[in-house]
Amino acid sequence: MLGKRNAMPDRITNISRMNLRARRGRVVYGDVLYLPGGTCGPRIQKDYQLVIACRGVIRARIQAKEQAIEPGQALLVRPGRREHWHFDPLQETHHYWCAVSPGAMPAGLRARLHRIVRPHTWTPHLDHLLKWGLACGAQPLADAALDELRLLHLALHLMAEYAAEAGRQEASASDLRLERMRAAVSAEYARPLRLGDLARHAGLSPQHLLRLCRERGDPTPMEQLYRVRLENAAEILLHTGLSVKETAERCGFTNAFHFSRKFRLWSGLSPKDFRARASGLRRPREKAAQGPDRLIIG
Repeated sequence: MLGKRNAMPDRITNISRMNLRARRGRVVYGDVLYLPGGTCGPRIQKDYQLVIACRGVIRARIQAKEQAIEPGQALLVRPGRREHWHFDPLQETHHYWCAVSPGAMPAGLRARLHRIVRPHTWTPHLDHLLKWGLACGAQPLADAALDELRLLHLALHLMAEYAAEAGRQEASASDLRLERMRAAVSAEYARPLRLGDLARHAGLSPQHLLRLCRERGDPTPMEQLYRVRLENAAEILLHTGLSVKETAERCGFTNAFHFSRKFRLWSGLSPKDFRARASGLRRPREKAAQGPDRLIIG
């Protein structure tokens, strides 16, 4: 949290104790306590920095966006961002950090880190890697060049593992959101739903929901909605005597013309032709099931 290479000086209040601040060239590891109500910033971040909350809630305002880091979570902050940190007003805040200079960050890992935009759960595996780096940073310098290289490799490994874990957590959360959208489609397909309605069910913006479907190789939300509507309409046409208009109304279509056009694109037949063909295929089977006609001789 307390880098010296910031474009503006850190403004720190209510710091309680700096347990560790170990700089080795392009890497910094730290362990710090803040008294209730402490702050850091505003400042411009110069590094890729992982901030891990151990005790107390940390609230960060980054590029005018509020983020809350609960104990047991971590937030990845990127260089060039204006940030202002506010520590728990009701209790002492304890957190760790690991910072790596942009010049030391491999391009592939940098791209992965830029996709992380919210806090994620800090796992025991990540904590083991962090504590290893903190322990190495606390050791007296023996060979400066070797110590710097060792700590850099540990920090990059930690960042890479965090990026992988964040990706797994995002994928799991995305699966849940898509499942919520599909459940809404199945339950409410007869209502006049729009993309915004499906996005609200998923807890996402419409743009985010579209992007998520595209990334998974799924049809768009509205394509999924129309598929469910048309599948249900086909069942009604096959098994009831409802008119095309009534079928359209029951399946969420605005009118019979709209329904007929969509149905033809989906099945290759108009609703009436679909019903007639299905009925024609059923009649011979039903007749065969009744057995051969009797020959009556009078």
